[in-house]
Amino acid sequence: MLYIASNVVLPLLPWDEHNPGFHVTELSENEKVVESKFKNIYAYYAGAYEGCGCGFQAGEYPGYEDEEIDLQIASLNGLASYLDDQLKEDSEIELFGCWDGDQSKSIQNTRTITTASIRRNDFWFKDREYLIVKPKL
Repeated sequence: MLYIASNVVLPLLPWDEHNPGFHVTELSENEKVVESKFKNIYAYYAGAYEGCGCGFQAGEYPGYEDEEIDLQIASLNGLASYLDDQLKEDSEIELFGCWDGDQSKSIQNTRTITTASIRRNDFWFKDREYLIVKPKL
């Protein structure tokens, strides 16, 4: 699961089961617990082509490319482009990734990145990782 938080209201990109891809939706009631991970006040769920965050894991297993690598890369590029657009309005955006059900568990990893990092084919989110995304480092 991947969550995005900003100090400005972000545009929603609804899930389209006929054309699955990157999407951003409001948090469900069960997901609102993740808001405690963020400094920013507006939090959202972000999903990849599979509907969840697993489709963002293109670089998790170096040297291994499954048959859906193009869809994974497209989801990562969709996320990066979306964040680029939002970083024109906000100086930094927060992300938190975890397995479903772990939204209330503590953060294990923290890093600051740019969207260029997300566009790399070896990028992946670590479990219970908190990221700050900036326009430039």
